[in-house]
Amino acid sequence: MKKGKLIVIDGMDGSGKKTQADLLIKRLKKEKKKAVLVDFPNYGDFFGKISRRYLDGEFGDINPYPASLIFAADRWKSKEKIEDYLKKGFFVISNRYVNSNLAYQSARIKNVPARPAFIKWDRKMEYEIFGIPKPDLVFYLDIPISITDQLISKRKQKNEFYRQNLEFLKQVHENYRKLSKEKDWVVIECLDSQKLLSKAEIAEKIWLVVVKRIVQV
Repeated sequence: MKKGKLIVIDGMDGSGKKTQADLLIKRLKKEKKKAVLVDFPNYGDFFGKISRRYLDGEFGDINPYPASLIFAADRWKSKEKIEDYLKKGFFVISNRYVNSNLAYQSARIKNVPARPAFIKWDRKMEYEIFGIPKPDLVFYLDIPISITDQLISKRKQKNEFYRQNLEFLKQVHENYRKLSKEKDWVVIECLDSQKLLSKAEIAEKIWLVVVKRIVQV
C-alpha cells in the first residue's frame, strides 16, 4: 500500500486554517482519495485542555521552552494515530503543526538573536525526541497583520493571552514569513489588490499546488 502524505495548513489566528483544511479534505474525497483531519491544539484531549488554559492566561507568562512542551506533547499524543493513517495511505491534513510552536513561542523571546536556538531545540524535541512525522507539505496562509487583527476581533477572541498584543502578532507574522522560505513550504497569498480572497479562491490555490506536487488526479 502506498504511504499517505501529511499536509499542514498553517498561519496566523483568524486566517481560515480550519476552513481550508476542511475544504481540502472535501476536494480530496471528491477525487476518491482517503483523507482525514487532525487539529492542534486538540482541545478535547489531555494536553489540549492544558494548552487551552495556558492560552487563556491561567498560568501566566511561562518561559517559551517549557510552554512549548505543552503543545508538543499534544502532537506527540496523536503520533501513533497519524502514523497509522499514513501507513494506510491516507492524506492527513493538519490544522496547525510544529511550525505554530516555532512562530508563536519564539516571538515571545525578546532577545531576537536567541530565537534560532529555540527553533532548533523545538524541532529536535518534536521530530527527534518525540518522533512525530515530518510534513510532506506546509501551506502558509499569508494575511497582513492589520487584517488578521480585524478577523480576530470579529471572532471576539482578543481577550486571550496570546492575542492581546498587536506588536507580538507582528513578530509572529515575521517569524512565519521567515519559516516559509523553507523548501517544503508554500505561501498562499490571501489578498489580491488589498482585497481578501474568498474561501473558494484560496482553496483553489491550495488545490493546484497539491495536484502539482502530491496528488495524481
